[in-house]
Amino acid sequence: MSVGGEAPGMPAAGTVAFAIEDTTSYNALRPLVEALEGDDTVDCEVLWLDSLYPPESGRRVPAKVHRRHDHRLAESFMKRDEPVFTRFPDGLRDAMVQKLLVDRLSHRPFYDTAGYLDAADPDVLVAAMDSIPFLRHLVRDAGERGVETLVLQHGVYPNNLDASVLAVRNGVLSPSFDPVFPPLERLKRRLLYPYGFSVYTNPFVGEVLAMGTFFQRRIAALREEYPCDGTTPVTVTGSPEFDGGVQPYEPRTDSVLYLSQQTYESGFWTEENLDWHVDRLGRLDEVADVTVRPHPKDSAAKMDRYREQVAVSSEPSLAADIADYDVILASHSTALFEGVVQGKVCGVLTVPWDDTETHQAFEPFTHRHIVQVRPGTENLDRAAAERSVETQREYLRRFCYTPSAFEVDGSSSTELVLDRIRERLGDRRLEQVPATS
Repeated sequence: MSVGGEAPGMPAAGTVAFAIEDTTSYNALRPLVEALEGDDTVDCEVLWLDSLYPPESGRRVPAKVHRRHDHRLAESFMKRDEPVFTRFPDGLRDAMVQKLLVDRLSHRPFYDTAGYLDAADPDVLVAAMDSIPFLRHLVRDAGERGVETLVLQHGVYPNNLDASVLAVRNGVLSPSFDPVFPPLERLKRRLLYPYGFSVYTNPFVGEVLAMGTFFQRRIAALREEYPCDGTTPVTVTGSPEFDGGVQPYEPRTDSVLYLSQQTYESGFWTEENLDWHVDRLGRLDEVADVTVRPHPKDSAAKMDRYREQVAVSSEPSLAADIADYDVILASHSTALFEGVVQGKVCGVLTVPWDDTETHQAFEPFTHRHIVQVRPGTENLDRAAAERSVETQREYLRRFCYTPSAFEVDGSSSTELVLDRIRERLGDRRLEQVPATS
């Protein structure tokens, strides 16, 4: 693979740095890293935001991270023996300190972004998130140096892309989408939301690469509201994480894999919520063999609770795990897309405390290809038979675009993203060419 068609032995086209903050972003970016590692014309730099992974030989540049002011960057991200997120109210207090002190005053006492950028000297910076503190400062500092910045969407929660929810979340201090006094609204946003007000709205990101047309429209609409003024392109590339060959839909329902999320560890689920959910999966296990797949941020304590009723998977690969089951269930996880790609029966296991208008209207989890599994509807056979290859393809085209399923040239999401990186490298090189007299 080469950049811009350059022959072997030519000088490197530039340096691409990947900022990886947790295991979910690692899974999304890993195919790109592996592809560029085999490209002699590109220098590939990987920034691990903590000591989760073994250092890449000669390529790791340490980054100083003040973890008290960013409780998401914890040493235990890959462990399952303790919660990673601080449970509320402590986590909420830390978030307020972050917003008031680090965002509004200066991040430089907490994060050595300048040191990293000096050492790595990237031409293009690629991340899978634009809203956690370290990354949003890194993106801004990189942009101020002329570094091209790309953010690859690797997941989303319904509330992150719903303007009506965002507008009321923090009351009068939150962004207003129909302001009575526009000058006051602009001032409020510049004072309180310099890095946007939701995921994928950071104004300093050069381009957002979205999973599908649905996300492209939602993200672009939010960015146009403020503070990006529509200047950042949002491009559909699909997801390198879900880049495998599409398998035709098969309505089998004998076994179930439930994709867990860190809702309990992050404080969104109470002890009672978790107990209810464990019991719910136990009842489903009476009609189909149920296994829970832990989220990388899940705690061992929560998994022990699940083991009282159902099996817990230890398979490291999401794709391999999904391949072994007939039905793939989640609450609200975009990892469900891998199940659709593999032709599995896919569904949302509804819970009463999340049964809000936002979740009911969020199409990736309410589309006709996705089974709604509510109490009393544990028999999945009829629902599975109502889905088809046609609804599967419709779903992929809209939410998780998989080029190989629709394009005659057999392209892939990984190749589409690499094309965007190459174009940014080319733009960067042109900027660095001295003007001739």
